[in-house]
Amino acid sequence: MTKFIYFNRGVVTRYDNISVTDSIAHWFHTYVFPLGTHLYSRTHDLETPWPLVKNLMPMPEIQTNNTRFDIAIETAAHDFCELVKSTGKTAYCSWSGGIDSTSILVSILKVADQEVLDHLVIECNEDSIAENPYFYYRFIDGKLPTQKSGEIQITKDNFDKILLVDGDCAEMILGSTYANKLAYLGKFDELDSPWRNIYDEDFQDRALISKHTNLRPYPALIYFTLDLIAESIRYSPLPINTYYDFLCWQYFNFKIVDSMMRDLSTHTKNLNPEQSSYFSQNSLHRFYLHPAVQSWHMVTQSQRRDKLEIDGKFFAKKYIYDFDGNDIYFYNKMKSVSIKSNWPENGGNLIFAIDEHWNKYSLANREHRQMLGRLLNRV
Repeated sequence: MTKFIYFNRGVVTRYDNISVTDSIAHWFHTYVFPLGTHLYSRTHDLETPWPLVKNLMPMPEIQTNNTRFDIAIETAAHDFCELVKSTGKTAYCSWSGGIDSTSILVSILKVADQEVLDHLVIECNEDSIAENPYFYYRFIDGKLPTQKSGEIQITKDNFDKILLVDGDCAEMILGSTYANKLAYLGKFDELDSPWRNIYDEDFQDRALISKHTNLRPYPALIYFTLDLIAESIRYSPLPINTYYDFLCWQYFNFKIVDSMMRDLSTHTKNLNPEQSSYFSQNSLHRFYLHPAVQSWHMVTQSQRRDKLEIDGKFFAKKYIYDFDGNDIYFYNKMKSVSIKSNWPENGGNLIFAIDEHWNKYSLANREHRQMLGRLLNRV
């Protein structure tokens, strides 16, 4: 049977919801805690209706001495620079002006020599500059070549000659969006409570974000999601004690693979399966997935919780500040969503799955829809 490295539940429910029968609806509606459109656990096998490839992105070994963010991200930068030198590839670094992409660019600027910088192109736009004008005019404008965000198109002629660098997966490394929201609301007592309290309805009322209260009529779906996360905790290499630990683990174990995979159908839309596989493994470079950076996440749980009372992305922001000294950005920059200009104009595409051989499956293809129907026991 074909196994999938990616199965986008969102595409199926958005464009072909009739495929989702009542008996499997819970697998498509994991509410409250965002587990990603691609439901995948890095530590254990899920019994999803669709077969998944195992060990797609196992967790690295913990390096217990790796407690400094600067060392972790500059280790990633060093390996990136060596890759540029050894391959001679041109690297296109996506810079939104936000914390994640700026921290990556800082690490490159601190580590790279001129040979690497000669192979570096910064992808940005007017919004990037508006978000962080000081950094742009001091470190990019007139110093590094730039081009408009999303201008690079991956084709059969360049897929093996370029590197794409972005800040994806940073959210899962630096903390948890939900934990940040609760911190903003001052709900530190809830964050420091034992995570098992989440099964208590009174605790849910205090600790869940208010926009989810409309889910009360569907408690079975809420508890199914909680059970998925709770089941994975027994496999965690990290101690999961508090609700803060729980929220960070949910992101690190479940959502990180979705973040890694979700743009690949767009990036590889002009490539055949063999080319797509090569691009994914050799051309798409994500700093926050580097083993040293992931290990930093795993050994700094208590430090990140302490700094949460200052900022959910304190360590990355402090790293940038130590480089550029921009008080305004450090004290006032808040998390914001970076819109990717290479997304399809219709807000999404119809590719709902990629298998282990990098064949892509689209709802626009009749045979693929029939395959989906058989997979979900519709036909």
